[in-house]
Amino acid sequence: MTKTEYFAMFESLLYGLALAHILVVCSKMIAHRKTIKFYWAHILLVFAGVFVLSQRYYAGFESNSEYLHVGSAWEFLLLLLLPMGLFFILAYQIFPEKIEGANLKEFFYEKYKEFVSVFISFAILVAARNIVTDRYAMADGLIESEGYYQSKRFLTYFVTIMLLAVMGGGALFTNKRWILKALVIIAFGFNLYLLITT
Repeated sequence: MTKTEYFAMFESLLYGLALAHILVVCSKMIAHRKTIKFYWAHILLVFAGVFVLSQRYYAGFESNSEYLHVGSAWEFLLLLLLPMGLFFILAYQIFPEKIEGANLKEFFYEKYKEFVSVFISFAILVAARNIVTDRYAMADGLIESEGYYQSKRFLTYFVTIMLLAVMGGGALFTNKRWILKALVIIAFGFNLYLLITT
């Protein structure tokens, strides 16, 4: 087994467990739909999570250059384990423990600080990981280095992730519900865009 295959298998396992949990809870939500009070922002957040999962998993399949440059436990922690681990935690935090009879609007506003903190940390780590792995790809001659920092790819990640981070900080420290709603809409739209264009 090559190093790329070994790391890809680890990533697949962790993302697969996260997706399995999301799908199990969604199936329970469908089964208990008459007792649940749904909320649009929570639904968008769940879809954004599924879009992130799909996009990350496909991107990892299409280009595994980051695995080839994981040369130490420290690089493994920063490039692979932290982003995947945070997404796994997020998959569990965005749902209440007991789904039957849940009020998802109340849950969303009671618990948003926990999952917004994890979501923003995940987004920043993934953006940093993408920039680092793009630099590896430039060194390997897989992508063009000239004009990279003015490219659509870099600006899409950098500008959107920084916007999400600023808005997430605003939502965490000001308790303004409109900021939180806008954050969820932008996160949903950004991840839908990445899903379509990747």
